[in-house]
Amino acid sequence: MALPHSILKQLWDAGYGGRVIRVPVMNERVMLKVRANELLKETEELYELKGMTFVFERRGRSDFYRCFGLLKLCRRLHLSMEDARKVRRRAYSRWCHWMRSLEGSKLRIADGFGESGEGRRSYLDIRRRVHEGEVVNGGLPGELVEMAHNSVGSVTWR
Repeated sequence: MALPHSILKQLWDAGYGGRVIRVPVMNERVMLKVRANELLKETEELYELKGMTFVFERRGRSDFYRCFGLLKLCRRLHLSMEDARKVRRRAYSRWCHWMRSLEGSKLRIADGFGESGEGRRSYLDIRRRVHEGEVVNGGLPGELVEMAHNSVGSVTWR
């Protein structure tokens, strides 16, 4: 089997020239978890940008499934239809658990800041900035900043 030059160079630099190396077969469960984590990262971005929770809305699950269609997942992640279904189901299940157990209470508290959704919007904006690594300065409600730091720290798929 011919390997790309970049991989060969790394192996040579590490001192593996002329040695036999065994590469384990990819575990299916690990592969599905990695793919689900990719989906969860995209879901988190949608949540921060558009405020879509996919759980507390009336048609949350169907919106999630429509947003991450099977054929798109098959093409993009190079999966079979069955594996794409498993990945999507696993990602939604983990997202739903995280949203209900950890994030839902933060959203209810954030709704108390401001009127007609201003609090939630500012919380999600602060959360996005914290997620991107930006230092959030003063002038913002301290509770929202602390909740955003806790929320970003509670994520398990990064």
